[in-house]
Amino acid sequence: MLRVHGPAIEGLPRSGRWIRRGSGVIVLDLGAGSARMGGEELLLGDAFELWGEDLETGRPTLRRGSRGEVVRVLQSLLHRTGFDPGPVDGIFGSRTQSAVLAFQRARRLLVDGIVGPQTWGALEAVAPREPATPAVPVDGRRPTPFAKRLAGTAQQQHSTYHLQDERDSALSRQIQKYWEDLGFSFPGTGTPWSAVFVSWCVKTAGATSGEFTFSAQHSQFVHSAIQNAAREAGVFRGRKVTAYPPSIGDIIQNNREGNKYSYEYAASHKGYSSHSAIVVEKGVDNQGTYVLTVGGNESDSIRSKVVRLYSNGLIVQRATDPYICVIQCLK
Repeated sequence: MLRVHGPAIEGLPRSGRWIRRGSGVIVLDLGAGSARMGGEELLLGDAFELWGEDLETGRPTLRRGSRGEVVRVLQSLLHRTGFDPGPVDGIFGSRTQSAVLAFQRARRLLVDGIVGPQTWGALEAVAPREPATPAVPVDGRRPTPFAKRLAGTAQQQHSTYHLQDERDSALSRQIQKYWEDLGFSFPGTGTPWSAVFVSWCVKTAGATSGEFTFSAQHSQFVHSAIQNAAREAGVFRGRKVTAYPPSIGDIIQNNREGNKYSYEYAASHKGYSSHSAIVVEKGVDNQGTYVLTVGGNESDSIRSKVVRLYSNGLIVQRATDPYICVIQCLK
């Protein structure tokens, strides 16, 4: 069977047997005849497949070299499912192809690096849908009004800027606002701004500097939260990932750059490299329980990611850049 990719087919007979499958049309038993594809003649004596615009989802088939807004959608879905395609720039390059191949391999799809109907369907089934407002978590713990505002603030920033890169003027101006609203000088987008993003969201939601340590380092506000937990005081308390299940409005901290700092290390140190993101959703999908986080300076933009949970609600630990702490939001 010949599989034909590319422009629409012109001149196909209206008789014979056809099967529509995803973004393809499988043509059977048309007998002798011809059609044209991009100026080239195709003989219809044999069965073949035609692949173009997805007849079920409206998604085009994408591959390395594709460009445009739909590639940005693909890259955003890959980010949300935990496969890093690099910047969401609308260019299907080597990093996006590698992410697609890894996703296809993980989902036991045809591993060809081509995003057709099966891969689109799997991506959209796995990536949790972002709710307009935070839902009641599956564990029944209702987020406080502050937690809802915090999650909503992070989601709004994600919705506005997740298709932009920090070098784009709109997001660059917003990053400058994050720094300056906290009383910090703006050092440029070349300086890591993920902790400033979290701090700005917490402040914008209504927390004070007496309640949360606004900082350009995650380790600073995590250390303060762990000290609060030790005293059982304050409205932000740093908990062990092995003992506390995260919920909406909490903040999850993880290692980065291959480090493996522990909760005990974080309790006694204020200056080390790490990352954190805000929990905006908790739910169940076909792979089990998860939380969805929104973080800044993730692949040079604002991204959402899935963090998998055990059935008891605790975070599934990972070997690379393991999780360190969950800041419990009690405000």
